Amino acid sequence: QNAFSLETAQFVFNACQGIDHEPVKQTSGALVKSITAFKSFVASKNQSEIHNWLKLLAKEITERVAEDSTRNHRYPKSCTLNYTYYTTSNGRRPSGGGSSRSQR
Repeated sequence: QNAFSLETAQFVFNACQGIDHEPVKQTSGALVKSITAFKSFVASKNQSEIHNWLKLLAKEITERVAEDSTRNHRYPKSCTLNYTYYTTSNGRRPSGGGSSRSQR
C-alpha cells in the first residue's frame, strides 16, 4: 500500500492520465546529433550493382555532412554502416529474417 510516496503516486497517476504540469521547453535551433541516410534495394549478387548503391548512399551522406559542417561548424567523429543480408539461393528473405552486421 505504501510502495510509493504520495508525490510519486500522484505523478504516476497524472502521467497515466496524460497530465504533465512541466512547462514546454523551447527546442527550436537545437542541433540534432546524427545524420541518417537509408537505401534499400533488392538483394543482388552483382558486385557492380551493390557498388552503385553504396556510391549513391555515400554521396548522399557526404552532401549532408558538408551542409551540416558549413551551417554548424562541426564535423562527424564516427560513421556507422548497417546492412542486412539474406542467404537464400533466390535472394529472398528467409522465413526467420536476415542477419544484421554493423561496422564502425
